Amino acid sequence: MSGHDLWQWTAAQRALGREIVLLLDGEASTRRELMAALGSDRWSALYSQTPAAQLASAGPIAFRVGDGELRLAGADLSAPQTHWGWLASVAPGDWEAWLSHWRARLMVGPGLYRFHDNRVLARALDVLAPAELPAYLGPTISLCYWQTEGWRVVDNPAPGSYPVPSEPAWLRVPAPAAEVTLLVNADRYLVRHDYERYLQLASEQDHEAWLGRQLEQAKAWGWETSAQLGFLLLSSLRSPGFRVGEEWARWPEETPEAHFQRMRRIAPLEQGRR
Repeated sequence: MSGHDLWQWTAAQRALGREIVLLLDGEASTRRELMAALGSDRWSALYSQTPAAQLASAGPIAFRVGDGELRLAGADLSAPQTHWGWLASVAPGDWEAWLSHWRARLMVGPGLYRFHDNRVLARALDVLAPAELPAYLGPTISLCYWQTEGWRVVDNPAPGSYPVPSEPAWLRVPAPAAEVTLLVNADRYLVRHDYERYLQLASEQDHEAWLGRQLEQAKAWGWETSAQLGFLLLSSLRSPGFRVGEEWARWPEETPEAHFQRMRRIAPLEQGRR
């Protein structure tokens, strides 16, 4: 269903006696505030208690939130296009079961399944049949997530505990081919050119999500050549906080190539690092 309002959905779920779970990725701007505001029994790092536990601090975190905490997360909720995650409703007492459900699905398949990314979630929900939803959503009663230009809601026809299917239907959902190719090539490029710094990045945050943000930035600037992409990737990797500064903003009326050449002059890559 489309055309929903986030706050209307939240109010409707609370009126039915359900709890709200807010899932935020490693780059969400308000997660530290929420961690400080909530007791440890009301938030959990999703990668903990899994084989990816060493990435838990940089991975997604789930919060059981009231209206006050949701408003504390307003900076993220008002910027859903940054793909920070999504919201779910669960029955009282199902918090631990909900965490276990998604942890069990984290490492099924060729790599980490990035269910916390609303784009990954949306691709699955767009193709799964109603009969396939319960095994995917588990104790989740209702989902609210951003897709393209609006909030969407999907209700689980049979919430409950389900084992992971031997052939999960959601793993048959292909990511866009061009996106996959770019991510794979970008990953290989950084492994080849600055493995140590890239390894440090991966120990602190979700490296695939980081790669996705760099590629989105390059697209926004019109940087499409291998030289332009490589320059932005390495510059971001070697910058404080793994991101380039505000001085990198493209000037009005500046062509992508002129922008690229200007940045090469004022922010040349460090020499001697391969």
